[in-house]
Amino acid sequence: MAEIARCKQTRIKPNFIILLGDRYGWRPLPSRINKDEFERVLRNIRDDADQELVQGWHQLDENAVPPEYLLRPRDEEYKDFSKWEPLDLTALKEFLRDKLPEENIYPFAPGELNQLCGDAYESLARVIKSEAPDFETRSEQDAHDAFARERSRNFFGRATALQAISGYLQGDERRPLVLHGPGSRRSLREPLRA
Repeated sequence: MAEIARCKQTRIKPNFIILLGDRYGWRPLPSRINKDEFERVLRNIRDDADQELVQGWHQLDENAVPPEYLLRPRDEEYKDFSKWEPLDLTALKEFLRDKLPEENIYPFAPGELNQLCGDAYESLARVIKSEAPDFETRSEQDAHDAFARERSRNFFGRATALQAISGYLQGDERRPLVLHGPGSRRSLREPLRA
């Protein structure tokens, strides 16, 4: 979700593609869990009903060395697989259908690889062509400034070196300024000589 939020901030399209298969969300539970690990997990479940649910599906085997919790088999109402619906995939698809424009959703049946590739190409080409004019109108300076803002957001440099660079940029010197420094193997705490 953080990556989706970052993509939205850039406002440059295309910025995200989701490919979902039928296996999304299927996570088999371990049939055996070490007693200490199980109880650590259980202590971190805050909701009493959730804690009871987890405990109800596991049984302590003190004969095992070391002791462990065993996953109980499905019985009674849970033998019927339909009782486990909706699966995570169904819920995710519904969530995405609510959030995404209908024209951006392309369902495919198994084996329709050529159709998937063709639709993906066509959709991406359309978006890229619609975005291209925005890049053509930006000046090279604007592009450099945007790049610098993005990269410098979390940058904390060496004050002395940065002051020297700033003084050069604001001064009348016409000779090139050459910056060099140690490779990545040296400590970042060593002084940068400009």
